[in-house]
This record gives sequence, structure tokens and C-alpha cells, in this order.
Amino acid sequence: MAALCFACAAPSCTMEERVISVRGGLHGIPGAEGGMQAQGPREGRRDRSGAPHEGRMVNPMGYATPADFDDSLRYIRADGRVGIVSRNPRELIYHLRRALGEGNEEILHLTLSESLRERYRALGLNPDEAIEFLMANREEVMRTLAQFPMGDLTPGQFAQSIGRNAYRLEVPPGVSDPPLRFRRFDYVFDRDACRLLLIH
Repeated sequence: MAALCFACAAPSCTMEERVISVRGGLHGIPGAEGGMQAQGPREGRRDRSGAPHEGRMVNPMGYATPADFDDSLRYIRADGRVGIVSRNPRELIYHLRRALGEGNEEILHLTLSESLRERYRALGLNPDEAIEFLMANREEVMRTLAQFPMGDLTPGQFAQSIGRNAYRLEVPPGVSDPPLRFRRFDYVFDRDACRLLLIH
């Protein structure tokens, strides 16, 4: 009798197993793990001809897999010229520091905002003189940029709004010895990217 009761109760003790999909806020970012993975390669946006869509900063090269991602944040445009991915001040500072370290004026040109170019033209100057200024003051500019290793997410730094889509990061006086020549780093979001407005 006991064996009969045990035989009847045994099938009802099995565990039910289910697979539950979890999609967090970061599920679509290349390299993110967890949750239910999409089948097949991840592809970027395409234009009407089927070529990778370069008009946006999100996956401008249309990487098929996260392993293809180039962490230099540079890419080659359809016309053969170099382009940069600069979606936030951290990436802008990365490009500025790397270009100044390499002496790469082509990349420095890409970091300049249209507002900065217009300011130079209004003063009767050639916008290329901004590149000359950055190169001539390379060491001091690098010292200032080193104060913002994580851009606007640097602990103790708060971006101040200084105009439409324009912000300022400022180093407090007395933080560096010898004192910094430039304490303010202004940036603006224009042309679908974060670009340099002014270092002063």
C-alpha cells in the first residue's frame, strides 16, 4: 500500500522548467550579455542602396558582430575620408587627446564645431588657425583635458549649460600645480556629434 502511494505521488513532484526572456535597458548594445540573444548577426542601419548608413553615430560602419567593433572610434567614410564617432564629451576628449598626441590635424579638424568656425570668421581669422592654436598649446591643452578623464561623468564635474546645446566643464582654481593656463572646456552638440566649442 505504501509503495502504491509513493508511486502515485512521485510524478507530481517533478519541477516545471521555463525559459524567461529578460531584456534590460542595455540589451541592444554590442557586447552586452544576458537575456535572450537575437539569432543571426547584428547589423547596422542601411541606406536605400544597402550600404551601411553613415548619417548616425549609432554603429556608423554597420558592424555585423560586436567582435568587429573598432575601439579607436574612427571609421572610413564612403568617399575614403576618415570620420570620427563623437557622441559625448568623453569621446570628444578622447579624440582631442589622441589627435594632439599624434599631431593629427585631420582629426582635429573633425572635432571643431561650426560655432567655433563662425567665431573665427567673425574675427576675420581663418578657422584653420584654431588647429594651429591647439597644436601650439598642445601641452597646456592636454593638461586641461587630463582633468576630465571621463568627460562630463568625471567625479566632481558637472556640465553647466551655456547656450543652446552648449555646455562647459570647468576645473576649480588651485587643483593643479603649476596652475592650468586653460580651465574651461566648452563643447556643443552640432552636426549630429559632440564637438569642440572653446578651450579657455
